[in-house]
Amino acid sequence: MHGGAAHLCSGIGTNGLSRRFVFGLIQRKLTVFDFLQFGLDVQQVMTNRIFRMMAGELSPREVRRMITEKQAAYSHAHIAGAYALLTGGPVEAGREMIKVYQTAVSANCARLSKAR
Repeated sequence: MHGGAAHLCSGIGTNGLSRRFVFGLIQRKLTVFDFLQFGLDVQQVMTNRIFRMMAGELSPREVRRMITEKQAAYSHAHIAGAYALLTGGPVEAGREMIKVYQTAVSANCARLSKAR
């Protein structure tokens, strides 16, 4: 975050599809704390980018990245959800889709926090 604020990222991972998706295994259930951390990570990423925009420090590369990462996460989430729906059911599909978004947001949060 801008101004030397504390780093709040969860550090879930950096790759688009998790290893548990590839092997079709479910490691644990999502908890309310997972969703809380996800919300904090989203807020951290948005705040960091807004402060950079206001300061004129947001590079054209980062602007392009904001758009392409959203498109990639959307596509990966739907692929993961469709596969999990076919192999496990609707609950597993939801978990897999959420996990893709959590991973993408966590990676953005970590990357943007290191950049300062």
